Amino acid sequence: MKSHYSIIYSLLLVVIYGCGTEAFGLDIDYEKNLSAVNENLARKGKYPIIAHRGAWSETGHPQNSLAALKEALSLDIFGSECDIWKTSDNVFVICHDQTYNGMDVTKCTYAELAQYPLNNGERIPTLDDFLTALEASTTQTKLVIELKSNAQPMEVFEAVNKRGLLHKVVFITYSYKKCQTFASMGCGDIAYYIGGSKTPEEIRYNGIGGIINSEENIRKVPDWIERSSNVGVQLVLGSVNNPSIMNQYIDRGCLFSSNRPITLVKAIDKQVKVRKATKKRR
Repeated sequence: MKSHYSIIYSLLLVVIYGCGTEAFGLDIDYEKNLSAVNENLARKGKYPIIAHRGAWSETGHPQNSLAALKEALSLDIFGSECDIWKTSDNVFVICHDQTYNGMDVTKCTYAELAQYPLNNGERIPTLDDFLTALEASTTQTKLVIELKSNAQPMEVFEAVNKRGLLHKVVFITYSYKKCQTFASMGCGDIAYYIGGSKTPEEIRYNGIGGIINSEENIRKVPDWIERSSNVGVQLVLGSVNNPSIMNQYIDRGCLFSSNRPITLVKAIDKQVKVRKATKKRR
């Protein structure tokens, strides 16, 4: 089972470096994590799509808003992505850029940011707000949490774990070191590395569960699709907004990160109907 890689990797860190996650100030229950990760891996949603910053472009909702998240959760897709920063008073806030309304979110308190609502009237949401919506959701859709530069794995893990929602999230980051930290905590299989500097084999060797790279880049290294599958690494193709592009990979085990998740869902439904009709004619 895939999640055994993360447990083995975390134990190797203890042997090699002589310390476990207590060095991070956390008491990790590896057996509990393994159970949550295994449940997580079984949750795939009906469609292999990740709504990038929620379902916003086709609905008029603001990016990274609660409304965009709830719309994405209702689609029963693989996941809805969001971006988190930590404010000066240690609140994880949902925001793509480091600046919000001209303010540096890392140097402001949450109360200061919340004075300025999103364009639909919502206050700027927190990770806790998003976890509450996730907890209430009845679909298989996961929350895909991108850790921005000042969001640290141990703190984000703890925020999710204390809500009992480890089975419903995926952690993603441009920092390979942060991915390795998640692996050291026994949940590397639900941590995905954003970038192309590591091969699928390196990713799997380090107990990490996935790679996110643009479809344009994967076109240059097409063998990564089969190689990822062979070693049990989930490959996510980024910036896939056109159904014709998605259809080139739809049967190859990839996930698709998209600003147009509703369009892709409809395209898959249409494709399924065509296949069923063709099968009946035969």
